[in-house]
Amino acid sequence: MSSNANTGLAPPYTGAPPSNAKVAAEIQQLCNTIRTLQARVNEQQSAAPANTGEPRGRDIGEALKPPKPEPFTGKVADVILFLTRMKVYFCLFLNRLDTATKKVLYTSLLI
Repeated sequence: MSSNANTGLAPPYTGAPPSNAKVAAEIQQLCNTIRTLQARVNEQQSAAPANTGEPRGRDIGEALKPPKPEPFTGKVADVILFLTRMKVYFCLFLNRLDTATKKVLYTSLLI
């Protein structure tokens, strides 16, 4: 193990507190950064290729080999759990279950 001599508490801050203008400027800078990042995300999402029917590579589920979701028991208390498991399974198999029809057909076998 490495010996770390910096194990004590940090010394108290003794400088002057930041001005309201400085805090406001930093908040504005953070807001601008968030807007920039959101714009980049929106650009990437709009530039994402549409589902053209061509394979997009291997599904994550093929590598992970998760168990199939358990069938729905019919109990009201299990609805949320069942739907959550199905959503996760769909996320793991984006290529195999790439349309609403395929998802509905797969889910219907478990109801």
